[in-house]
Amino acid sequence: MTVGKIVGGELTGTIEWAEKFLSQYQILEKLKTTSEEERTV
Repeated sequence: MTVGKIVGGELTGTIEWAEKFLSQYQILEKLKTTSEEERTV
């Protein structure tokens, strides 16, 4: 079962969730994360 894909085809990036999976875990729509590189000062 595919639950989503990373937009752009890279190893990291924005996740595009499968609608069926997203309907079960609606909290995923609200999550926003950053990579370690973005947090490094």
